[in-house]
Amino acid sequence: MSEIIEWGCIYDYLNWWGNLSFEQVPFNDVDSLILSELSYISCDDYIKENMTIGELSLYCQNALKDAKSEFSLIYESTNLVQILNNYSRFKDISIIRYCNDIDYCKEKQFSAMTFVLPQCCLYIAFRGTDDTILGWKEDFNMIYREKVPSQEEAVKYTEQVIKDYKIILNKKGHFFKYPHVYLAGHSKGGNLAIYAGVKLDRKIKKYVKKIYNFDGPGFNQSFLKTTEYQEMKDKIITFRPQGSVIGGLLYHDCRQIIVSSFSHTMMQHSGFTWKIKADKFKVCDQLDERCIKINDEINKILESMDNVQKESFVNEFFELLNQSNIKMVCDITENKLNKLITGMKGFKNMSSVNRTISLTLLKYMLLLEGKHLF
Repeated sequence: MSEIIEWGCIYDYLNWWGNLSFEQVPFNDVDSLILSELSYISCDDYIKENMTIGELSLYCQNALKDAKSEFSLIYESTNLVQILNNYSRFKDISIIRYCNDIDYCKEKQFSAMTFVLPQCCLYIAFRGTDDTILGWKEDFNMIYREKVPSQEEAVKYTEQVIKDYKIILNKKGHFFKYPHVYLAGHSKGGNLAIYAGVKLDRKIKKYVKKIYNFDGPGFNQSFLKTTEYQEMKDKIITFRPQGSVIGGLLYHDCRQIIVSSFSHTMMQHSGFTWKIKADKFKVCDQLDERCIKINDEINKILESMDNVQKESFVNEFFELLNQSNIKMVCDITENKLNKLITGMKGFKNMSSVNRTISLTLLKYMLLLEGKHLF
């Protein structure tokens, strides 16, 4: 193990612990983040059932070339899987039940993969939205929808994987045994992990050991008050960076850990920017005060709107970003946002409520960039 001196990131963690087995260093929160980030890999053309992470890494060169930006989560995750082939802790982990189901008519974008960990443990990772503005819109859609198709798909996927793996265990002589299961995801994937865990068949949900939500959006208050949710909430843990935006959407009722990031911009949504030492994240006492204020303002306005009004806001806001040629999170700049506010007819034509909440969001985006409006 390399000497641990200062706070590092995922790649430093691999240098420190990457060649230690799970017996030497038990599975931890950073391992969970790493596996969760791997779900962003686009590998439809070459992944096979029971392929190991090491084997998958050999096919990822072309995927790196296809990634739209070296700042994208797809690029980072594809680069990560190649690096993991150098570390014994991860390279022999098998991947089963890869699924990538996109249905534009149903507005369903669902992707997941399952990692087989030692001692009959399954780690189910749900892909979140990437760091395109279109991906962020999918997170914001949850503001006005009671449930989305990908949430229902997450429940079906999880139940089927657990039942199928039980059959495999039976064939190996482990009769009447279910695997221990981790559910996890980053961004929208974290929301899917929670929803799946809460909605699982009662006969198998008791085998869920832990649910990881890495800066994913929350839920409506009505969902959090259900008996189903309350029965599972002690197994849920949410990690959010200090300047969390996506993780601040809607409400959370579970243990939350605030993590320090090397980034002070919107890019801190990416787990690749989170600070790590040894096998732990650098924890902060609370969210950035600006973040708390903005999230409170946004949620207060949203509470006064019905679902039709919320949908109208989401569509108008993201259309404005599109008109300003803001396609990626890294495209957010002071110049582009100020032009959007002062020059776009669409902004001026918004209803007063939509304009207020849009200004609040834009103000926060600029504050994270260290800028100010006008």
